[in-house]
Formats: sequence, C-alpha cells, structure tokens
Amino acid sequence: MGMRLGRVKVGEARFRLLPEGFVRRIEEPNSDKRDIEAIYRACWRQVFGTDPVGSVGKYRNKLAWLAKKSGLAIPLFTLIVMFGHSKTYPQELFKPSMLADGRALVRAEVYARACVEQYSAVNAALLDQITGTKLADNDLDTRMFNSEIKAGRWIIGYKMTNPGLPFEPMLEALEDTLDPNWLATEKYYEPVIQACAQQTNEPKKVRHAALRAYRQMKKHKHDAIANFRSRQKMMPEAVRKVLSQLDLGPGDFEIADEPVTDPLLFWHHLALAIQHLECVLLIKRQQEADAH
Repeated sequence: MGMRLGRVKVGEARFRLLPEGFVRRIEEPNSDKRDIEAIYRACWRQVFGTDPVGSVGKYRNKLAWLAKKSGLAIPLFTLIVMFGHSKTYPQELFKPSMLADGRALVRAEVYARACVEQYSAVNAALLDQITGTKLADNDLDTRMFNSEIKAGRWIIGYKMTNPGLPFEPMLEALEDTLDPNWLATEKYYEPVIQACAQQTNEPKKVRHAALRAYRQMKKHKHDAIANFRSRQKMMPEAVRKVLSQLDLGPGDFEIADEPVTDPLLFWHHLALAIQHLECVLLIKRQQEADAH
C-alpha cells in the first residue's frame, strides 16, 4: 500500500491518554472491574456533588456480580444505586457497602425497568426524564465530551487562517467554558495550574476549580484514572461529532496506526489535514471555473 501502509481511518484511531503508570490498567480485558474505585468516585461526585467518602474496594467482587446480574454495566449500576439512595434517604450518608447488598440490586432493577418501559433504554439522561432531575448535567463523560468538542472545533477553525501551534491561544480563548476536570488532564494547561498554585491572590474561578481537580488527581490516583479514563473514552465520539459538524466523516482522513497520547496535537494534525483539503478543493474549483 506504499505510503498508506500502517495507517488507519481517523474513526479507527486508538487513544491512550492515561499517564504511563496507568496504561496497563485500562488495557485489562475487564477494565470496569479493574477501575471500580475510580468509577465509584466519579459516580459519587455526579450524584452527591461532594468528595467521595469511603472505599468500595472490598466490595468490588459482590458489586461486579450484582451489576452483571442486573444486566447493567458497573458504572451505570453504581450510579443508579447511589441515585436511588439519594432520592429515598436524602439525609442519610451513602456507604460503600450499600452497593453490595440486596437492596442495591432491587433499586437498580426498579429504575432500569422504569427507563426501559418508557424509553426502551437506560442511561443517566433517561433517568432524569422519569424522575425530573438533572443527573446527566454532572456526568463526567458528558462534560469531557463537550469540552473536547469545543477544543477541537476551535483548533480547526484557528488553523484555517493562522500559522503556528494553537494550544495556548485556544486555552486562553476557551478557558472559562472548559470543564475544570478536562483542564486538569491537559498537559498544555499545566503551566497555568502551576502558576495558579504559586500566586497569593485569589485566582479566577475556573483556574481555582482546575487546580483543585489537579490536586485531587495527585492525591487520589483513582480520581486521576476517572478523569483520564473518561476523556479517553469520549475522544472517538468527539472526533466523529466535530467532523460531522464540518460535513466530513471519520473515514475521510487517515492516521498512523499508533496510540494517540496527545489529544490537542491530534486536533492540530487533523486541522492541518482539513486545511490542506480546503486548499485542494479551492484550486479544483478555480480550475473548473477557468475551464468554463
């Protein structure tokens, strides 16, 4: 295949965003069970909006078994059980053991059945529909997805008319609209976080939130896994979404068949490819006009 050897369509790109020490974890065949502590902490923040209490570690096998029995993935099972508790016992602190008792299975099945009966599917957004809540608004995957789309679209737009690397200009332009957890995973934003940690006056709100998320990731490896895991999971969908908004598809471009470890550099390379495509199309249109 000549120069196309060792290349795949952009839609088939593999993303590896976790730091090297965590890479092997995500590649385990059963990564949900392997990262159950990270899932627990992410779901806790989504439901209760506070730092997690306790550890689900010693209940991991029972939790995984109950989730499998319910027919739900571990993250969704955990989320529904916590959510059900928050609605039924709003004044009672949730305990990790509650994910591994009989009530957990019943609670998950009741809410899942209600979603399926009404919408033929079950997820956080549908759970909001039947309960009148806004659980999906705090979903880590959704926040990572939305921030990735904003970053990708901005970089592509920037490269249509500007030379040079787009990372600092993008972060400066979009900083206030990007999720703090997304910013905490972004290496090109780390200098801003480090500077924020050194300043004595009160930093702007988004920087304070990003610094807090960054420190949580340093303090609790499972918080780091949760954030990187979520961003890595949402990258392929974000790429498809951004390309579709430009009337392009994931099969229109190719990339080296190697794991992508730098998402913003990926967007930069994709933007250059789109820029070159636009130039070729412009020349073609001009040639067709001249021929007539």
